[in-house]
Amino acid sequence: MNKIHPYWLSTLVVMIWSTAVAQDTLSYQGTITNAAQQPVNASYPMVFTLYNAAEGGAPLWVETYESIDIVAGTFSVELGSLTPFQAELARSERLY
Repeated sequence: MNKIHPYWLSTLVVMIWSTAVAQDTLSYQGTITNAAQQPVNASYPMVFTLYNAAEGGAPLWVETYESIDIVAGTFSVELGSLTPFQAELARSERLY
């Protein structure tokens, strides 16, 4: 039976965590439908905001897009590509 040595396991965890923390952007995909629940094909301005509380408070980070293409109800953005994430966001326990 093969066993993973604790040293190698901890090294692997550190490598994975370092890669995640070093990431400059975050891929986000969403869907938009109309009132009849049909997928939308359009372009809209969008604003993405992060807060440290579910309600109230000042935003910690904001990124604004003038136009995001929505095709068959689906859109994708790379958050952090226009407004870089600040290092202190990685230390936040929860973001909303």
